[in-house]
Amino acid sequence: MEVLVLLAISLPLIILLISRNYYVRKPNRRPPGPGGLPLIGNMHQFDTLNTHIYFHKLAQSFGPLMSLQLGSVEALVISSRDAAKEVFKYHDLCFSGRPDLASTKKLTYNNQDIVFSPYNEYWRNMKKIFTLNLSSSKRSQSFRPIREQEVAEMVKTIRDEATAGSNVVNLSETLMNLTSSIILRITFGGRYDGDSNSHISKKLHWLLDELKANVSTFFLADYFPVIGRFVDRLSGAMSQSEKRFNVIDAFSQQLIDEYLHTSAASTDDCKILDILLEMKRDLSNFTLDHVKAILMC
Repeated sequence: MEVLVLLAISLPLIILLISRNYYVRKPNRRPPGPGGLPLIGNMHQFDTLNTHIYFHKLAQSFGPLMSLQLGSVEALVISSRDAAKEVFKYHDLCFSGRPDLASTKKLTYNNQDIVFSPYNEYWRNMKKIFTLNLSSSKRSQSFRPIREQEVAEMVKTIRDEATAGSNVVNLSETLMNLTSSIILRITFGGRYDGDSNSHISKKLHWLLDELKANVSTFFLADYFPVIGRFVDRLSGAMSQSEKRFNVIDAFSQQLIDEYLHTSAASTDDCKILDILLEMKRDLSNFTLDHVKAILMC
């Protein structure tokens, strides 16, 4: 009991001492910005509901280039065209990195995809492979008939509903079905069924909702790496993220297994999964996790 009391008293003091040394010793080369508090910085001032208005007010006080301290994360806010040009055109390499977020790291198999992978040698190699094999002009043109057919199907569906006397068309659902159809046909060669009674339809929409929920979940570890991981474990945020990952991983594996089972009898043109599986066979450092991570993005 005495040990627990001692830890409860000493832990906050140690944290404050570390944060004080961090702020004091670090050279002040940051752009101007609002003053913050120890540890949390400007997190208590951040307006998540009216972010654009909050940034506009800050720009009036501190200029077009200002800094915020969000926990241990330093954020640079750009509020003018000239400042954006200076950063992204002349100093793009300095700002090419991507944050190592808890919400996406697990879902992308430890950042083995392209979208969330940090800017390093691995990302450059993956981008080269992706560009040459998946996103070339020739490859994009080969999928054009699929896109045209799916758009024609969508237009026909809207026309049939209008002919039947329907005054309301759910465009969000219609466009979701169109996008899913195109992606799945290009990737797996299958036809997406947008019927609400379809098992695959429910599964896909549920997975998309889970992905959005995970990305929008607040993980304290993104702002306080050491203490945040412990708190996220206690709050259940990390375990919920792991459950989502396990379900999504199992579903991805199911789609790959079904594709491998049926692809031998298929006469369709080459699909994205064919290319990824061929890369897995040819490249020693390209695993099935890489395939799933790229499919995820």
